[in-house]
Amino acid sequence: MVLRDIVYDVNPRIRRRLAGEAITAGDALYISDDETVKKTTNASCGGYAFAGIAMDSVAKDEWLGVVTAPTEVYANASGAIAAGKYIVPDAAGKVSQLKSGLGDHLIIGYAVKAASSGVVLMKLIDAPNISS
Repeated sequence: MVLRDIVYDVNPRIRRRLAGEAITAGDALYISDDETVKKTTNASCGGYAFAGIAMDSVAKDEWLGVVTAPTEVYANASGAIAAGKYIVPDAAGKVSQLKSGLGDHLIIGYAVKAASSGVVLMKLIDAPNISS
């Protein structure tokens, strides 16, 4: 994917961050260090702040664009996600549908369109991580 494929919004919010590991466009990211992002590993980002969705595919230590709330964006999906359902981070930088209750999950947005072929159109929402 490339920028025109990731961002589905007239006024996207984009931040510049450094890759802490190899990242693929569409991956969900969390802040792992000073201005540095890594792929999410679970539904709570391990207590770290959710950063956004990667606009670029990059190697470790390269700069990339990160799309932030309240932008509509395409993200790499894990499993089925129905339109209108809340979305949480998942393993390997993917996003998934919130299964039940809030628990220790960090809701990062909702599906604008159902997931298809491992990609979901979602609206990012501001979500402070208060689970840790």
